[in-house]
Amino acid sequence: AALLTGLHRRGAAVLGVDMDPQGSLGFSLGLDIEHCTTIYDVFRGQAEPEQAIVRTDTCDILPSNILLSGAELEFNRPGREFLLLYDYIIIDTPPALSLLTVNAYVATDSLIIPMSPEILSLLGVSQIKETIESVRSYYNSRLRVLGILLNKFSARLTLNREVLEMAEQIAAQLDTRVFQSKIRG
Repeated sequence: AALLTGLHRRGAAVLGVDMDPQGSLGFSLGLDIEHCTTIYDVFRGQAEPEQAIVRTDTCDILPSNILLSGAELEFNRPGREFLLLYDYIIIDTPPALSLLTVNAYVATDSLIIPMSPEILSLLGVSQIKETIESVRSYYNSRLRVLGILLNKFSARLTLNREVLEMAEQIAAQLDTRVFQSKIRG
């Protein structure tokens, strides 16, 4: 939500697409995600994207809710594409590497990988490398990683400093960097 707000403040027309079945993005922007049209309805062909987009003071959002968790089993056929006029479309993906995440990677130009300073997060980020390479090879050669964004970070903690060093090694493998700006915990 902070990225959407920042782009809006710069005068950009922004759409947030919540691909996480937890619906955190829409919820954090104050939407009643249980009682609105969602991206799941769009995927099922029950609504057009324009019908599901909710306008907020900050940005437009195409929300999600827990029903999207069934999409892995339900949507094994080619999806529907749509084109909307925005300067930026930010897709919030679930942390797991799933069909939803891969579809988001296919549809995007650039990735920002958020990472908590925890050892398990490092394992997850290193697994993303294979997915990114597969997407580049088969579906979207223009996909690039802008950087890794550390959150819940405190430079005073030894573990956080060690994770930063390992994140920098992973970033080098992904041909990117760890952003100098970090979100404090």
